[in-house]
Amino acid sequence: MTGVVIVGTGFGCITHLRALRAAGFDVRALVGRDPDKTRGRADRFEVPHGLTDLGDALALPGVDAVAVATPPFTHAPVTLDAIAAGKHVLCEKPFARNAAEAQLMFEAAEAAGVVHLLGTEFRWATGQASMARVVARGEIGEPRLATFLLHIPMLADPAGEVPPGGAPRPKAAAGSARRRRT
Repeated sequence: MTGVVIVGTGFGCITHLRALRAAGFDVRALVGRDPDKTRGRADRFEVPHGLTDLGDALALPGVDAVAVATPPFTHAPVTLDAIAAGKHVLCEKPFARNAAEAQLMFEAAEAAGVVHLLGTEFRWATGQASMARVVARGEIGEPRLATFLLHIPMLADPAGEVPPGGAPRPKAAAGSARRRRT
């Protein structure tokens, strides 16, 4: 089984973790900036290591690959460190800030002979796949602009509770007057 480190503890971490496990990978560690959050995520998802140092994670036995799920401005340094350690890399999009940074990452991966992939965790989700088919068949004409809304209830805190009586209502600001209808 291929061992993987996931760098980042936000939304990308959750989606990559589930997908990697479903594909048969062994998630060996999570790496994040906040030690408590990282350890908490690792414990919650039964990942053996919650670390704040990428070097420590790359040095773990059995780690062959790294999934980069951090903010885009961090992708190049994290990816280049993983490549320098001889690890395969899955980097979430947008994977680079500009073409020069993308070229640098590409050339480093090619020179190291590691597998390097761009992630896009919802590429095959039902909504995206259906829309791609509709557009490809020309059913909506020539696309000019599209806005997609994605609701993901799995991100809700499992320990969260709805307040009694529903959500609290905002109070009027002090000294504000209500308008009268005439």
